[in-house]
Parts: sequence; C-alpha cells; structure tokens
Amino acid sequence: MTGDAAFHVHRFDSPVDFTDLTQPFLVEHEAENCFFIGHVPTLPNPTDVHLYAVTHPSGAVAAVALMTPWRHMVMTRAPAEAAISLARYLHAQDIPVPGIQGPRDAVEAFSREWRPLTGVASHSRAEMGIYEATRIIPPASPAPGSMRVAHAGDGALLSRWSVEFGQEIGEPHLARDGPDITGRRIEKGQLVVWEDGGEPVAMAGSAGATPNGIRINAVYTPPPFRRRGYASTLVASLSQQLLHGGRRFCFLYTDLANPTSNKIYRSIGYTPVAESVRVEFDRSAGGR
Repeated sequence: MTGDAAFHVHRFDSPVDFTDLTQPFLVEHEAENCFFIGHVPTLPNPTDVHLYAVTHPSGAVAAVALMTPWRHMVMTRAPAEAAISLARYLHAQDIPVPGIQGPRDAVEAFSREWRPLTGVASHSRAEMGIYEATRIIPPASPAPGSMRVAHAGDGALLSRWSVEFGQEIGEPHLARDGPDITGRRIEKGQLVVWEDGGEPVAMAGSAGATPNGIRINAVYTPPPFRRRGYASTLVASLSQQLLHGGRRFCFLYTDLANPTSNKIYRSIGYTPVAESVRVEFDRSAGGR
C-alpha cells in the first residue's frame, strides 16, 4: 500500500478481497463498471491479474483499476488526484503499463502524470460508448431467420469469426486466442447465432453478469452478410431474451467512430450512459 498524502493505492492478488472492498463503489455506476463487476469473479484465486483500489485516508474507494499482464489497464472514474497516485505507485513499483482505458478525465489525468515519469509518448487508440437498455424496441424491418444457441458443431466457424472480429477491431489477443475463447463460450452457452435459411450469418454473445444486468459482446457479421439487418435483429432478440430472463438491463460497448453501429443500437432501445477512451503508450519513445 502506498500513495500521496491524500490517497492510498492497494494491490490485491485475491479477487475475493478485492471485490469485498470495491463492489459497493462499482455498483453505484453499474453499467459504466460492468466490465469490472462481471470479469473479476471469473479470475482464479490468487490471480496474476493486477487488481488495484485507490482509497481516501478514510478508507472510502475513490477509483478501481485492473490490468492483465502485458495488456492495457482499465480504470473507473476517478478524481484526478487518485489517478495521479495510481500512476506514481505503478512507476515506483516498476510496473509497465502499455496503455490505459476508462472515463476521459481519469485517463487524461493518469496519462499526464505517466508520460513525464516514464518518458513515453501517448496516442489515442479508441473512443467507446457504453450503452444500456432496459427495454427493447423491435427492429422496424427485422431480418429473416431466427436466433439459436451456438453448439459444438459451430466451433470451427465461430472460431474463425472470432479471429476475424479481433483483427477487425484491432484486438490482437482476440485474434490470437479466438479459438480457445470461442470453445469455452460455446460450452457455457454464452454465444448465439442468427440463422437464415439454415446458414449461420451473424453471432453475438453475453458475458460478465452484474447484480442487475449483463453485457452483450462479440457482435460480428462476416462481410458477405452485412447490411441485411442480421446483427441488429440478433442483438435485439438476445437482449430481449435476457431481459425476459430476469435481467433489469443489458449493456454493450460500441465504437463511437462507427456511426452505423451507434445508430442501430439506439434504434432498438439502447441509450448511452458513459464514454470510455483508450490511450496507448509508445515504449519506443524512450520509456520502459
């Protein structure tokens, strides 16, 4: 534990201990923090994932951060002083940070401190919108076909789609680990496909359940099947099924630079609740 006069940084190797401290803070903004709430319970105990909480001297949580080794860090909203304390702690512990993602103010505060500490340059990587839906508006012109749960026989196809998806969105870990991730998700019933005439034409997934919601992800339509409404109809169907199953909300991330996907999600009932920006640090600029 360390920090400046106002804030302290705590690192955890126990997801249980981490959750005990941070869960009340995270659920205050459940949609915004859906990644943390849904992902941490899936980690082994102990974990090699970096788990951090930044607290006031009173012990109240001011910020939360998570980083898988050699991948970018993800953090919650945070006062500037808390983000600065986190950057100083990581530098003092000689922990490399390839990049950071989270609310704009927190990411900018961290980056302003990290750059002079380490000598790295930074560049904007992505700007994401976090959307939430409590009710679904059926598409005005639904695509033909129907949704079904993916099964083992879909493994090869969906693995290939997962690799293509990772390449398309610039996430090399998805492209690299797509087949393994896809196989596990099929086993857990977390992937669905849209079929038209007996042929799979799009996929989507759900994961990261929170106390009241669940995240929609892995939404992908191969290029030959695009612009036919398959993805929007599939997301609407999957979201409606999850809401009918007892979830109060569904969440999803979308690239703010893609006006088509943002328009589609809004049209079926998703509304923006937060933005998440990602900055990457260029270690070739003289830093670690």
